[in-house]
Amino acid sequence: MPHLRNIPFLCALLGFVLAQADNDDDLLDLNVEQLMQIPVTTATRTEQRVRTTAAAVFVITAEDLQRTGIRSLPEALRLVPGLQVARIEANKWAVSSRGFAGRFAYQMQVLIDGRSVYSSLFSGTAWEMLNIPIEEVERIEVIRGPGGSVWGSNAVNGVVNIITRPARTETSTRLTLGIGTQEQGFGLLQQSGSLGESVAYRAYVQGFDRGEGEGRLGLDAEDDWREGRVGLRLEWDAAPRDHVAIQGDYYQGIMGQTLLVSDPTAPAQWPGSIVIPEDLRATGGYLMADWRHDLGERSSWAVRAYYQHEDREEISIDDLRRTYMLEFEHRFPAWNERHEIIWGGSYRQIRDRCRDTDIGQYSEKRQRLETFSAFVQDEIALVPSRFTLTLGARFELTDRNGWQSQPSARLAFTPSPKQTWWLAVSRAIRVPSRMEFTARRSLVQGVIDMGGTPWNYTASFLPSPDLNPEQLLAYELGTRLLLSDSLSLDMALYYHDISDAVVLEYAGSTVGPGTLDDRYMAGNSLSVSCYGVEVAAKYRPVDWWRLDLAYTFMRVQLHPDDGVVHYSDDWYEEDAPRHQISLLSSFHLTPTLDLDLWARYVDNINDVADYTLSSYVSLDASIRWRPTHNVELTLAGRNLSDSSHPEYYPSTLLTTASTEVPRSVYVQIALHF
Repeated sequence: MPHLRNIPFLCALLGFVLAQADNDDDLLDLNVEQLMQIPVTTATRTEQRVRTTAAAVFVITAEDLQRTGIRSLPEALRLVPGLQVARIEANKWAVSSRGFAGRFAYQMQVLIDGRSVYSSLFSGTAWEMLNIPIEEVERIEVIRGPGGSVWGSNAVNGVVNIITRPARTETSTRLTLGIGTQEQGFGLLQQSGSLGESVAYRAYVQGFDRGEGEGRLGLDAEDDWREGRVGLRLEWDAAPRDHVAIQGDYYQGIMGQTLLVSDPTAPAQWPGSIVIPEDLRATGGYLMADWRHDLGERSSWAVRAYYQHEDREEISIDDLRRTYMLEFEHRFPAWNERHEIIWGGSYRQIRDRCRDTDIGQYSEKRQRLETFSAFVQDEIALVPSRFTLTLGARFELTDRNGWQSQPSARLAFTPSPKQTWWLAVSRAIRVPSRMEFTARRSLVQGVIDMGGTPWNYTASFLPSPDLNPEQLLAYELGTRLLLSDSLSLDMALYYHDISDAVVLEYAGSTVGPGTLDDRYMAGNSLSVSCYGVEVAAKYRPVDWWRLDLAYTFMRVQLHPDDGVVHYSDDWYEEDAPRHQISLLSSFHLTPTLDLDLWARYVDNINDVADYTLSSYVSLDASIRWRPTHNVELTLAGRNLSDSSHPEYYPSTLLTTASTEVPRSVYVQIALHF
């Protein structure tokens, strides 16, 4: 696309065209230095400033979400360097950190207000189940790299913590309505207020109807999406030092999709696959209670409990899942207050029921998985305000894998208020999924020619009860620099060494009269090394204009065990782009008018079947106008630089057909009462 080569620079050039804009108007909410002072809690469970955190941390603010007109959480994560985000269909995404960019990013832990939404069924996050209103999000904290010492297993390559807005005592009502070419209709009603003197609440009701994307290879997209969701949050100041929060939500959704079942003899409608259109039906919800008690003098304790329900029904999966969680933490200063210690423990129980389908069966139809966990962390001020050393470890006992430890050491050096250097060494693990342990699935079915005679052919995936956890040893180095009052730079370098990576191994064949069955099992016969660099820069040349630049380079190398035949290793090595660039240009044109232009470049991706996804450039735009203090109008366009483009090609053996991301626009009105 040579004619699009210069699109990433259009956002910057437009700023000079608008140089005569009224610069006496209200400023963008936060300047460059203030952005480096945003508090984060995900890296260590204690409140720190972005500037001094010894981790590759990035924060997406509520302002970022509102200004860009983003309508889903995965789309927001495109702002983060080091994350790979690809839209599979109109209702599904592949989101990962530092490689392994399949649909279910099984090495990245995702949290909502500290509650894990990582699924043990397939080891990963089903983003189509997490469509909480963007307007309810306070900020999104993203840690690239391991977080196992803080958040436990499966926080291997990254942690995403979506933090929602607190309840407030001021009475407020907001109604948001919108319509567009793909966003065919959406509505959100939010209400907040007080119940007496010490109880505040927030509540919402949301519904939407999203149209289909663009079909590929002659297929109709059939990936429309309809969902309704309700949510409630209560906060109670039970006593001067006690704060209680109770929150929950419930949703029902229907998602169209096209199931692909591998078949080497299938017609060329989709290469090597049988095509089965279907509707995925999902319901779920959660209820969580959080009690925090302030002991004074920087000491406190907290207890959290939650119940989570998920029911997913489609041709390939019929799963009912219940999660129960109880956790406790205690923090206090020690030894002349140069140590800040936090320790705690948790118990999690997952009960599920997986029904057999025509495509997959389970060696265990019902399971109860229990995890006991304890952690401790000491943040040591070696030289106050200069050197800070953070040592931590988490210990877990699981039904299948016994005891596992995940230690971490992080050192931050702050020679001046305008610069921080940090390094970290960490270990983290990924626990194999329910599917890998117990599923039996037909991967390929068809008829093949054996010397002129047709034979029935199948390839089967067998249960793998003896799998070990994947293990990561990570080395990281980073810096944050405030180069001037208007320019900041954040850079991280990393090297990841992964052992016991799970991969499909050939387990033999069975031959019968006119039949051949190749068998595969998940095994730990692969090691992986991954290295890269992540850069984020913020530049504010004038008060009414800010530029946010992000660049990512990543390289993955495989080291398979000798003598083991794998189905294919390519999906590990070539499933994520090597280079990515993002440039967001934000203009505060007048006190009531904002304009945001967002350009992204994504490098080409080679797939398991030697299929190449071409590189692409995408341009989004959003304009927001506030004609009065209680009315806000938004006009947003997506993928304006192209009529449509693909971002993902299935690399798993049983998946759904991907569609193309179309050019789309929508208009939205928000009324405040």
